[in-house]
Amino acid sequence: MSSSPINYLFPPDQIHNLPTWRFVLHFMVTPQFDQAMLLHAIERLKAADWSIVVFPFGFESLALNKNGRMVSVPVEVPEDRRHRADSLAQYESDIWKIIGNMVGPGFGDIYYEAIDWREDADGKSENADQAERPFHSLQHETTKRWAVFEDNGTSAWLYITEPDTPKPVADCFVYNCRPPEAELPATTDRKSPPPITAKFASSSACRADVSQDRIQLVWATSGNAAAVLLDNIPIAFIAVGEKHGHSRAIAVDGPYGRSWSEARFAEAFR
Repeated sequence: MSSSPINYLFPPDQIHNLPTWRFVLHFMVTPQFDQAMLLHAIERLKAADWSIVVFPFGFESLALNKNGRMVSVPVEVPEDRRHRADSLAQYESDIWKIIGNMVGPGFGDIYYEAIDWREDADGKSENADQAERPFHSLQHETTKRWAVFEDNGTSAWLYITEPDTPKPVADCFVYNCRPPEAELPATTDRKSPPPITAKFASSSACRADVSQDRIQLVWATSGNAAAVLLDNIPIAFIAVGEKHGHSRAIAVDGPYGRSWSEARFAEAFR
């Protein structure tokens, strides 16, 4: 089964249409990871109160996968619970609680996968390639805002959120995964962030070979701006207070964001 990165930007109308609410959260590990860090995280998960999710395989099943790159956490919202009036809010709250208890020394980026692991036994993710497209998230220590970068296989976008909440307040187009067309293809999923069209695209709008390790998220020290770096070069950023950011992939300002401004970038990250 192919992977589908799911995070708080996942449209609510789509999540309610999923046949099951069975997910896997993949926590990539860093070189600092050791088993004691995982054991401490498991103890925190055990001690937490959960509103709607259950852990169908138990906490003791959580372990570093065979290739040593991530710890996967399968969760489920049982069918009767997902019909609650506030099920989506409870789900989001529990997911962020899992992240809060797992993220720390030894853990890095996070991937969300919607997968019916009862139908696909390998879906518990022994295969790190399930996280096929780049995805990064980074919270500023002081402002508590999150910066999120997501490549959905068609286009890539940067988002920032309100302080300490999953609600995005600004976005910016970062790149297309294929050359821009004059109009959006008929097959474009209208519920997902769209690829840029030729009218707005710069000559560097298409980047077909971006891998996870080439992307980096950074916050300005002040917490007033977040940027995406590709091969250590900033290619898009959003300043707090602005609805759209600036991107090297944009030639004409519009719904995708604004064209790149070196002066504005220097001001935001001074």
